[in-house]
Amino acid sequence: MKESDFFKIKNEMRPPEEIENENKLINLERQLSEYLNAQDVPTTGDCRINPEAFEKIYGTEQIKRDEKYVKELEQKWAAEEGDKTTRYGEQFEALKTIIFHKFLGKDFIVLRSSLYDDIVNKVDNIILDKKTGNLVCALDEVATMTGERFENKKSAILERNKGNNGGGRLKYGLFIKEGKLSLGSTKHFPIFYLAIKPNYLKEAIRKMQPSLNETTEYERKLFDYFISLIDYQIKEMQLNPSIRENIKRSIIDLGHYLEAAKEKIENKYN
Repeated sequence: MKESDFFKIKNEMRPPEEIENENKLINLERQLSEYLNAQDVPTTGDCRINPEAFEKIYGTEQIKRDEKYVKELEQKWAAEEGDKTTRYGEQFEALKTIIFHKFLGKDFIVLRSSLYDDIVNKVDNIILDKKTGNLVCALDEVATMTGERFENKKSAILERNKGNNGGGRLKYGLFIKEGKLSLGSTKHFPIFYLAIKPNYLKEAIRKMQPSLNETTEYERKLFDYFISLIDYQIKEMQLNPSIRENIKRSIIDLGHYLEAAKEKIENKYN
């Protein structure tokens, strides 16, 4: 997706504040993209993994076929679901990426998956441990927090973490090998879902600091809320005997780290 298409407005008038808030997100993603690219993490202007960096692995033609396939699906969904649904998803993905980077960026690489993996493999965001090189988890979004659709999404994600083939997969993935960032397909990492109500999403964007180096009390509370959702799923997965063993180890390590991060942040603000 071209950066100019990000948050595309289709034949509607919107309040200036709404446009201003979206521009804030776009600028924050640009800042993060520049930071990641400076760390040799190949990203597009909206913090997605850049498939063009995988040319030596997959070849130009295959990458172009993937891009064409994604565009066709995007056009189909835009016609079926409308621009407002698309904009909510883009905003939430951007918000998650920025918030997790602000609070975890010292120890983890946080970014959005390629558009191909977002659509085909249902992975929105990835979090990569800088020290161990492990892709500790992926995040998927839930458009609603109640009702049958929400329950179905929860069940589907739990099922994806089960069995020998369980966990997320990425065609355009990242991992650290022998201290160096490497590119290639990855799989068998835990997936968690996150959700936020549309009115809270708007409020969160409005109250965000327009700098990656500054955080607010509201941003801390939002991060705490996201951690709480992940922590609930960690506990639920630990009860399930069908969850893949290496995923269990990953979620235990992630749980310990998030608890320590939460305590550190609470001490800072209290």
